Amino acid sequence: MSDGMHSHEESLHNQEVEFEREDLGAKPILTFLITLTVGCVLVALVLRGMYSYLSAYENHHQPVQSPLVPPARVETRIVTPGDIARFPQPRLESDELLALSAYVARQSRGQPIAPPNDERLAPFAAAGRDFFNKRQGQLNLSCALCHDDNWGKRLAGNIVPQGHPTGYPIYRLEWQSLGSLQRRLRNCISGMRAEVPDYGAPEYVNLELFLMRRARGMPMESPAVRP
Repeated sequence: MSDGMHSHEESLHNQEVEFEREDLGAKPILTFLITLTVGCVLVALVLRGMYSYLSAYENHHQPVQSPLVPPARVETRIVTPGDIARFPQPRLESDELLALSAYVARQSRGQPIAPPNDERLAPFAAAGRDFFNKRQGQLNLSCALCHDDNWGKRLAGNIVPQGHPTGYPIYRLEWQSLGSLQRRLRNCISGMRAEVPDYGAPEYVNLELFLMRRARGMPMESPAVRP
């Protein structure tokens, strides 16, 4: 009987050995690794597709930004009074900036105005054109009413020009100093008894872009002199 029990235990031991040997075979491990690799690839493709979709959705629903205006950085949007005291904002109509602008513009004196043909600028040029043609202010006037419809005539003793920005920054006898195109635009808007945007406002950027396209091909003459 002891021999039978010994034989039975040996048989069970052999079966366990055979079972372990079959469980640790190369084929199941290889199958597992292949399945794991395929699963990882599928997950990566799904995540990449979701990222592309969400990125395209966000870009589609964001407002169009002018390429002429640098985007604001997140960490600089909140400005405290202490920041202004330590780092004052530069004045857009300062003598130093006007002098630098006149020097740079003079390098292109005599060259034809050639604004870039960039499709991204189209909506902003259209906004500038709309501002140019829009009647506004208490006098219900528009830029086009003077500079398109009545140029060459006289207003307050002065000849109405076509309003081309070929000479800016410009020295005006009225100002007795050098001034930017935005300063002149502010004077015109104020003369219409309309609300005057601050220096650097998008309305000026769009209008300047439209005026440059309107003057395409005309020679630069900056710094010029005007009454």
